[in-house]
Parts: sequence; C-alpha cells; structure tokens
Amino acid sequence: MVAYFSGHWTQAVEESEVAGELLRSQCTGVPWERGAAEIVSFVGRSATGELAENRRRLESLTKEAEDRDDLFTALGLRLLGCAYILDAVADQPDRALNGVEQALARWPHP
Repeated sequence: MVAYFSGHWTQAVEESEVAGELLRSQCTGVPWERGAAEIVSFVGRSATGELAENRRRLESLTKEAEDRDDLFTALGLRLLGCAYILDAVADQPDRALNGVEQALARWPHP
C-alpha cells in the first residue's frame, strides 16, 4: 500500500500480486484484504499502461468476486480500478458509461 499511495506503480503491482497470492493460498476470512490486493494490482497496471493485461484478467477476477459474494471487489475493480477505461480506449464510451452506471446502481450505499 505504501508503494501504491506513493505512485510507485510497478512496485505496487508486484507487491500486491505477492500479497494476493498469499491471501488466496494461506488465509481465510480476508475478503476485503484479498479484494484490496486485486484492486491495487489493477490500478497499478492501468497506471503503467498494461491495459491489455487488465482486460484479460477483468472477467475472471470479477467472476471470482461475484462467486464468493464479494461486492467490494466486484464493484471495486470496475470503479476504483477504473475498468471503464478499457471500454473508453476501445472507443466504446457508451459501454464505459453504462458499466459505471450499472456498478454504481449495485452499490448499497448512496
């Protein structure tokens, strides 16, 4: 998180990937921490221009989060992780806006 908040995106991605793997393989009852690691990785890859990798991972990450009823991660990837950028750079601004609106509509807090 220090690397993330300092704007050291490559380091943030590397460290959050390691943390995410540790959380998946060795921990239970840590959905927020696991989601935060995934979101930090996603944001870091966006910041370093790894949009193709984010596009490749988005569906499976979102599905995994949905399967475990983890709304924070499922929506966090789309909103905090700026997944809408993937549609915007693909020249699909309506799809990008629709994705944001759908995610916001699912968020339980106004």
